[in-house]
Amino acid sequence: MKAVHTLHTRATAAGISAAIISHPKNGIRKHSPLGSTYSPSKVITLNGISMSIGQARQYIEAREAL
Repeated sequence: MKAVHTLHTRATAAGISAAIISHPKNGIRKHSPLGSTYSPSKVITLNGISMSIGQARQYIEAREAL
């Protein structure tokens, strides 16, 4: 959870509306004709969009680069 708190701090410093999801669901395995894929759990909400740690990190880095 330390990574989520760090992302929350970075997001608020960059002027992004952020909220930590208190009880995230575990990752979900999705089955498709091309094989199964794993979808990580969504742990933080940035500007109303639920994101995983990797997605949030990329989003914040892109906003900080502007």
